[in-house]
Amino acid sequence: MAESYDREIIRDLEKVPDDAHVAYQERKLGLRPFRSDTPMMREAREARLEKMSMLRELKTRYWGRKASRVYQRCFRELAQKDPQFWHEHREATATELLVIQEHRMRPFRSDAPLTVEAEKARLRVMTELHRMRWHSLLYMRTYEAVARGLKMKKAPFWFEHQKFSTDELVDMLYPGARERLTKKTKWMIGLGASFLNLGLIFTMYLFSFYESARHRAFFRDGGDWIYNLFGEAGLVAGTIFCYIFAVVFLIASIVVYMKSRRQYL
Repeated sequence: MAESYDREIIRDLEKVPDDAHVAYQERKLGLRPFRSDTPMMREAREARLEKMSMLRELKTRYWGRKASRVYQRCFRELAQKDPQFWHEHREATATELLVIQEHRMRPFRSDAPLTVEAEKARLRVMTELHRMRWHSLLYMRTYEAVARGLKMKKAPFWFEHQKFSTDELVDMLYPGARERLTKKTKWMIGLGASFLNLGLIFTMYLFSFYESARHRAFFRDGGDWIYNLFGEAGLVAGTIFCYIFAVVFLIASIVVYMKSRRQYL
């Protein structure tokens, strides 16, 4: 009896260094310790610490104001999750947890055998879509609408389409969603950039004849014909014309792009 009691004391003492280290790591991540020390609670605590540490390491991947804001919100909300959540999601990766919290995905309310496979398929597709948006820069134009539509799908849909890749599923449900820019937007941007470049060229020729002979030498090999063809007044008018049209087409491309974002809303 005494030997058994001594072994328990030794086992408890051996936990002290581990508990101290875990408590230190939790403080660094801003995590509140769980109030119980049951085996399930300890498992949830270890899972939380591991996943939150990995999430902190992923922070640098979410650059840009919007991506950083999404990351910060998800990290903050995950830090407040209870032990049951961490025990249920102990097998999930850090990115999958970020996706679950980003869309606040809840388990399907069904006891059917297909539910497990359906949840796996949904999480896989939503995680791939998440990576394509933030890291591959795909679906930037329609991500919110596509992700919201997929999240609303029921378990039978995900079970039926579990063999589909993310691209196949999105192309089937939302044709054209993968195009970040519409053809009209690309034409607008191309025309705006062309006029801008032409305006810069005219400006360079003007400066070459306004400045010293050292600048003129830059265009000495056949460059004079442009000045002789248009003249000073023609170059000035052409420069103003090109800049005005460059601004007009670039503004138009922004307007067309913003309108195209509503395509799947």
